[in-house]
Amino acid sequence: MKDKRVKITLDQFFVHEYPGVGKHRILCEFAGQNQIADETEELKFTLMVEVADREGTSVMGKPIFMGLTIGDDGINFRGRTVSVGSRTDDMILEAINGEAFKGGLALATTLQPALKPFVGLATHVVKATIKRLGNAPVFNFDIGFDFNTRNLAARLRRGSYVVVQTGEAEWDWSRFGFASQTRHVIRKSDGLPLEANYFVIGIDDFAGEAAKSKARPASKTAGTRTAGPRH
Repeated sequence: MKDKRVKITLDQFFVHEYPGVGKHRILCEFAGQNQIADETEELKFTLMVEVADREGTSVMGKPIFMGLTIGDDGINFRGRTVSVGSRTDDMILEAINGEAFKGGLALATTLQPALKPFVGLATHVVKATIKRLGNAPVFNFDIGFDFNTRNLAARLRRGSYVVVQTGEAEWDWSRFGFASQTRHVIRKSDGLPLEANYFVIGIDDFAGEAAKSKARPASKTAGTRTAGPRH
């Protein structure tokens, strides 16, 4: 996948428990870098979702980065969520639901100066939201997808990666499975949903690139728990 262009999508966001009651408004921010020749392009994309505890959002295959170029060392992918409890942020957050933020961040094979103000806007919105009274950061993750064969590395492959919010020191993915029909992580012992907040992030070829191939399971990373269930 080196020097290839890929698309990164949000395939599921399951909320087991977030601050507050009823439906939660959650601001999601995703960040990365586009590797073009010897230069890098900073990327950020934000979106708002509304979801209750113990439910998954209605998103499926939501574009985040479209046409991201993979460098020799893979890609770094970061994300964070903010629980939005302050209604005074409605005007700011309307920008996120605008047309510019709906279709994912479309990237080119050359540097795009127009991306800088877009990335700046996304950064400003998240920072301003965090500072508001009643809003609370909930989850941060930072994953390096590379081509290393180390057991603790997150191997970069086509497929779906599950990023779980958990503080458990010991984590055994063999105890869990992925129900593709519902796009939920379940316990193999009883078939019940995983009791944790998690994202399912998809990585696949961008249109016009190499033919798709099936994904194999990816490795865990420290801090968060990441896995790539087979398609």
